Amino acid sequence: RIEPDNRWFKLLVHGVSVVDFGKEEGMEYLRDKINRFNPKVQLASLPRWLLSEDRRKGKAYSSVVIAVHTQEEQNLANKGLYIHGIRKRTSTYYASRRSDQCSHCLKFGHVWQTCKNSPHCKYCAGPHLSTEHACKTYDVKGKSCAHNTPRCFNCKEDHFATSRDCKAVQHFRAGTCDDTPTNTQA
Repeated sequence: RIEPDNRWFKLLVHGVSVVDFGKEEGMEYLRDKINRFNPKVQLASLPRWLLSEDRRKGKAYSSVVIAVHTQEEQNLANKGLYIHGIRKRTSTYYASRRSDQCSHCLKFGHVWQTCKNSPHCKYCAGPHLSTEHACKTYDVKGKSCAHNTPRCFNCKEDHFATSRDCKAVQHFRAGTCDDTPTNTQA
């Protein structure tokens, strides 16, 4: 039987005990705790750790990704969720691939909604957002001018940082890198 695709709304729950929920059955236990102590929010699937088991080693707390069925449940959960009687901070989950290029800092592996890096311009590699790029000769803002030589922030060559000709862009989009995070938070 074919069923329609259901859109789930994903969030991060921060500060979840690795000790309490880190075992194999831990995610079922966590789902039960969230569903029981947050009656207006019911999870659509088992929670999952944001970080791999190796990256959680030695940590007391980490973040989990949860999915809920409705926007209303997401709005309620965004105010925080109770686990073991303690309110845990939540935030919207933004999935990203290693090849995603942030429009804020121009680096790879995350999206602008979660970026904590300094901004860089895709036109000149300067320390400002691309929307704030200004031409000193003409009254133009947020655009490239033909009389200026572009500069790539990533490879320092003479093209825009988002150019398909950029070796860094090609490298990340080809999937030949493995050192960039793939899941991010707000």
